[in-house]
Amino acid sequence: LVEGLRDQHALTDELQLKLEAFGEIPQELLKGFEKNATRKSSGRRYSERTKQFAAILHYYSPQAYDYVSRLFPLPSVSSLRSWLKVVGRWPGFTQEALGELQRRHTTSSVRDKLCVIMLDGMSVKRDVSLDVPSGKLVGYVDLGQGLGPHESDEVPMATEALVFMAVGLASPWKIPIGYFLTNGASGQLLKSLLEDAIAAVEECGSLIRSTSSGSSSSSCTSCRLLKVFTLPTS
Repeated sequence: LVEGLRDQHALTDELQLKLEAFGEIPQELLKGFEKNATRKSSGRRYSERTKQFAAILHYYSPQAYDYVSRLFPLPSVSSLRSWLKVVGRWPGFTQEALGELQRRHTTSSVRDKLCVIMLDGMSVKRDVSLDVPSGKLVGYVDLGQGLGPHESDEVPMATEALVFMAVGLASPWKIPIGYFLTNGASGQLLKSLLEDAIAAVEECGSLIRSTSSGSSSSSCTSCRLLKVFTLPTS
């Protein structure tokens, strides 16, 4: 599978490092293929490991996701986005925050629905601890799927938290909608997460007029991938 991705020029160094944590995933893809081959897309079921594998492909290389999805049934992009919505304090887009945003827009005017999506990165201390109630190790790179102690051997510790916030343009409101733990997020990852943030906020009824992020090289790369360019002023 990795060789096939390399032949398709869809295997970046970053993606290859992520896939090293999924040594047995091709076997699970075959098992899933046998179970899902005769089912409609809405009736397919996937293991948690297959979902994690598909999410890594989609967020680090959409080209790789498209290639593998032509070979094996994979969760759809909309399913992955839904899966990344979490309850409580875990990384991902927070269902409570999105629910509050949707309730706010139920009775608000068009003017009050105008907003900006803001993305900012904050450095975090490299540290790992056990969350006793859930049994999860926290402090590793986490895009919303969550990592159990048995899955962390090949996952790097996080050095940055990417925080997404919806901010009213004409009304004084702001709602943090989610965060992700990364270790030097690439431009491709920022692009994928920003697209998901836009989709999630628009589903709540917001009218997004712009996005705002820092001026790092990854942010510039994500703008280029999104075909956003800075035009020279006269």
